Amino acid sequence: MSKIICDVCGTAFAENAAQCPICGSAKRRNPMTTNRNNENAEESGYKAVKGGRFSKRNVRKRNQEMARQAEKPDGNQDKDPKKNGFMILLFLLIGAVIALVLFILLRVIPMFAPPATDPTDEPSVPPTTATDPTPTDPDPSGDPIDPGTVPCEGLTLHVPRIELNEIGESAKIDFSASPADTTDEILFTSSNEAVVTVDQNGNVTAVVGGNAKITVSCGPFHVDCAVVVNLPTEPPTEPPTEPPTEPPTDPPEVLELNREDITFFGVGESWDLYYGSLPLNQIQWTSDDETIATIKNGVVTAVGPGTTEVHGEHNGVKVSCIIRCSWESEEAPTEPVEPTTPPLDPNETYSISHEDVSIGIGESFELKLRDSNGTVVDVDWQVTETGYVEIDGNWITGVNSINDSEFSVYVTVGGKTYSCIVRVK
Repeated sequence: MSKIICDVCGTAFAENAAQCPICGSAKRRNPMTTNRNNENAEESGYKAVKGGRFSKRNVRKRNQEMARQAEKPDGNQDKDPKKNGFMILLFLLIGAVIALVLFILLRVIPMFAPPATDPTDEPSVPPTTATDPTPTDPDPSGDPIDPGTVPCEGLTLHVPRIELNEIGESAKIDFSASPADTTDEILFTSSNEAVVTVDQNGNVTAVVGGNAKITVSCGPFHVDCAVVVNLPTEPPTEPPTEPPTEPPTDPPEVLELNREDITFFGVGESWDLYYGSLPLNQIQWTSDDETIATIKNGVVTAVGPGTTEVHGEHNGVKVSCIIRCSWESEEAPTEPVEPTTPPLDPNETYSISHEDVSIGIGESFELKLRDSNGTVVDVDWQVTETGYVEIDGNWITGVNSINDSEFSVYVTVGGKTYSCIVRVK
């Protein structure tokens, strides 16, 4: 049997073996063979070598390379390695030239391009000695700058009645607009300029004796202030040389109130009801129950909880107003220490602080629901008619008047409804 000479270590091994038994090297595709009987290394020209540069690592690498070469077609084995190296060197040189050209272009082209501007940079403004224009100054184009509008959100009349005792005597309407910086124009008008006049600063001046009403308007809101001039209805004149042929006729005397239904929410609250032309000392004022409310010279004052009526009477003519004093007893706690939160107990029995209330536009009251321990509970109040009140927690505020009708603010707990009748006058 022929033997194969290992190309790595020079060991002769059987031809049918897959690899060298000494170094593990795979046999070549065209291995060198030796006669089986010629085992003399000197005669064959080969000598088995171990160690040295043929370490396991180098042998393993050579075996892998020889195995790859064995798998390639014969045509790939005949390629000239020098030619392959030359091609690789040529490609590297071309790539270096292209990179150098691109580098030069990138450095030269930006020198001729205009400088880029940052869109976020704001144009610089040269300093000037002039002060910044205020919102009321005109802009450079000549058109005035609109500072914006602040609409009026409400009017409050602090003194609902003014009395003047001399012709030419003046008084100022005491009111406030909300917000204070509203840009809506505030207007003042007199219902009877023959009795009193008013300027656009709210100054009221007496002309003759009588009664009038000053209306303060701001946007969609308005309030009325009653003015009484305690003087003869005609201004004093020079005494006539001859008595008049006919005695002067006085205007018809009027007994009138400005409210028909009022609700007070605390002891000592008051309201001036009178809005007629009769002198106050000619009117008889009475209250059906002075433990609830009293009235004097047309001013009604709350005394205790309950409902009653007050009256003004003159020469058989009688006018009346319902007075509702609605507040909780002193024994009830003013505020809970820790208010309960929903869900409410459907088996609990609750009480409501108010059951019948009349308020004006802009007036508010607090509607409370308490449990059997007197603790105020949090509820979501509902209303049977929308558009007349605003509800903020437990506070109910009148925003629109309703004529000859009423609605309810209510809440239902455990199938039981707790409600308060509300009127906005």
